[in-house]
Amino acid sequence: MRAPAPIVAFLLATIPAMGFVMADGITATVLQPSRAVAYTIGDVLEQQIVLKPPNIGQTLISLPLPKREGQWVERISSELSNDQDRIILEYQIINAPLKTQFVSLPALQLDLSDGQTISVEPWRFSVSPQIPADIGDQSELEMMLPDISPDLPDTRFASRNLKLSLVALAGTLLSWLAWWLWQNGHDSRNLPCNRAYKALRRLNAPSLVDEDKAWLALHRAFDDSAGYSVSLGSLNHTLQELRWLEPMRAQIHEFYEFSTQRFFGHSAEAASFDLLSFCNGLRKLEKDHFSGVQTTPRKANNR
Repeated sequence: MRAPAPIVAFLLATIPAMGFVMADGITATVLQPSRAVAYTIGDVLEQQIVLKPPNIGQTLISLPLPKREGQWVERISSELSNDQDRIILEYQIINAPLKTQFVSLPALQLDLSDGQTISVEPWRFSVSPQIPADIGDQSELEMMLPDISPDLPDTRFASRNLKLSLVALAGTLLSWLAWWLWQNGHDSRNLPCNRAYKALRRLNAPSLVDEDKAWLALHRAFDDSAGYSVSLGSLNHTLQELRWLEPMRAQIHEFYEFSTQRFFGHSAEAASFDLLSFCNGLRKLEKDHFSGVQTTPRKANNR
């Protein structure tokens, strides 16, 4: 009696996935690709070998290496699943035949560390050409169209915003630079020794040493720099605080000695003291010290 057609179809469908029992109770079931027809160049076929009991994959000596297997297929990957109960193999079709024909995935032998071997039989499937060879007059076929270039984004809005941002940034930087230059210039022009030097130049006297205003302008510069009234008795303390005056310590002492003699001792020794050169030296030390530092010396509290 002939078997019903549905039963025959079921048996044929399950043949590729039938397993076999090995020694010591190890079972390997080969799961072939989902179909055996209608493949063409570039297609990837996945073949799985399910192993029981679980973790038996740990005993594999090695997995098959990726390589070309004959004219039609290339094994592109082989790996164990995360739970190590199956081997996953991927093959890619690398040639296109002139007409449909049957080819095979290669046979495999996988060695286990206990000396057993898993054997996988070849699996047949069909590969078809991309274009049938007997298509007729191919001159009537439409030629392959060139690549379509994507529409380029409109960058005008972004470009305008970028330009505005750069202009705003440049304006901010220039404003900051102008303010910094003005602030430093303003501070520099208003430093005590610089003011005293300008005052001496404005006097335009034949002999500054005889001008009380010249001596007082220099005393005011020292007082404003220190923040208090400086005298000969407090001079060493002042020079400890204003260390930038150290290079002219001797001349400053000489200035205060001459000044004391001039105003209180009526000595003529001060006549040889060059006030303008002395003040110019102080101005240069002051400028070097405060260069780049935004600071305004304190006004002296006369006491």
